[in-house]
Amino acid sequence: MTGRRSCGRLASAEEATAGREPIDESRPKVLIVDDEQDFTTATRLALENAGMETVVAENGLRAIEEIEIFQPDVIILDIYMPVMDGLKVCKFIRVEKQNASLPIIAITAYGDETKKEEVLAAGANLYLTKPIDPVELLEHVRSFLGG
Repeated sequence: MTGRRSCGRLASAEEATAGREPIDESRPKVLIVDDEQDFTTATRLALENAGMETVVAENGLRAIEEIEIFQPDVIILDIYMPVMDGLKVCKFIRVEKQNASLPIIAITAYGDETKKEEVLAAGANLYLTKPIDPVELLEHVRSFLGG
């Protein structure tokens, strides 16, 4: 499905796209970044049933790779993940000029108000607490897509 890292380096574009189905550029693209497989599966199905292209990254490092390769229109980003957490990913995205306006929906299982402020200050556009209703999440994604 997605590319693999080797020796701790970022995968090349060729390595990361090997074996992947071609992307339909006419459909909105959403990158789902979460290490919880149940959440990513449910979210992916909901978005794809709504006509969107999706790619899943299981940690922050993979997310950074996928942003360059997949060039999403919206990112759904878990805050607490292995390898690189969502806060670092959010900051990284905002440093890159071409990604400065990329909508980021931050999600977490923890409703900590201090963390919410920190994540929004790092550049997230929206902060949601799990469990998240798939219909509500889809509405948020659509609002960032202009629909």
